[in-house]
Amino acid sequence: VLLKVYKTCCVKMLNAITVCSGIGAPEVAGFNVIAQSEIDSHANSVLRHHYPNVQNLGDMVTANWHEWDADLLVGGTPCVSFSMLGDRQSLSDERGNLALKFVDVFEQVKAGIFVYENVSSILTTSDNAFGCLLSRMVGAKEPLYRSRWNSAGFLVGDTGSVAWRVLDAKYFTLPQRRSRVFVVGFNFRNGKRLFSKKPRQDCRGLAGIPAAIMFEPSSEKWNIKESQYVKSQASRDDEISSISAPIICFTSKDNGRDWGINIAPTLRAGAFNKSRVNGGVKPAIIYREGDELITRYLSPVECLRLQGFPNNYLDILHNNNPLVDGAKYRLIGNSMAVPVMSWIRLRIEKVVAEVNFNLY
Repeated sequence: VLLKVYKTCCVKMLNAITVCSGIGAPEVAGFNVIAQSEIDSHANSVLRHHYPNVQNLGDMVTANWHEWDADLLVGGTPCVSFSMLGDRQSLSDERGNLALKFVDVFEQVKAGIFVYENVSSILTTSDNAFGCLLSRMVGAKEPLYRSRWNSAGFLVGDTGSVAWRVLDAKYFTLPQRRSRVFVVGFNFRNGKRLFSKKPRQDCRGLAGIPAAIMFEPSSEKWNIKESQYVKSQASRDDEISSISAPIICFTSKDNGRDWGINIAPTLRAGAFNKSRVNGGVKPAIIYREGDELITRYLSPVECLRLQGFPNNYLDILHNNNPLVDGAKYRLIGNSMAVPVMSWIRLRIEKVVAEVNFNLY
């Protein structure tokens, strides 16, 4: 008991900055956010409503990051340039190039750890975008090259180390297939500030921190049973009275071939229509109520639940009017899955606390 109490005393409150902040998934996941960076007007209305005391710095490209100081940098830059449903222009698209800008911000705010998220198809772009990103993250002189990057890995470079892993929201209590790559990085120079006592002078002895965060021991493994779609709220807030058959959830992508029983396809922003047909259609469900077969779209409330947000999270005003459903679907589809971010936060706090304890 005394050991646990002493270990708890070593926990340090970690301050975070978010970029491409969206509607605040890291905040809902428990990150202590001191500044945000977002340009979407609807998302900014959500952030102002829920986090009025957190400064929004606007465009991450033009913000003066040298004025800020944080322990963590958290963000997921636009995925459309890497997504199989997007245009796949990768780093040649200015939105895709924001992935590299993320590293610039990390260096300027002198954070010790970052958490970066994007679609898993960034691992297989023709221009080796992920290799270029990793090389910047660890201070390599040349881009690291593989034609197809593995779904998990660990890398140490001159200035830092990174671990990455593809995580699916369906294994984190959410009934949604949402496969995303998460990269956690550690900076050898700035990482020293995370600890109560300074470790080795260049902090290289702690290079394995990202791997310790992202690859938990088998004894700590979470329950990997897929989440099941529970009785959900209908579009008009009427409860489904009786379900005598499994719910089938689908979109019209590839003529509905992404269907699943009791689990939803990936929620998408719904705003991109320049590539595959029906690339942005919101999910629908089909179920039997008594003798009647019912088909309907998921409501915004249900989509919030599929991402781990509270039911009323988007019940806010935008330009003095209630946020419209179209904007809600887009914002939800662009967001991160809250339970996945919560798991990563807890892993970061656990590893930092253990390192601090062992330094005494």
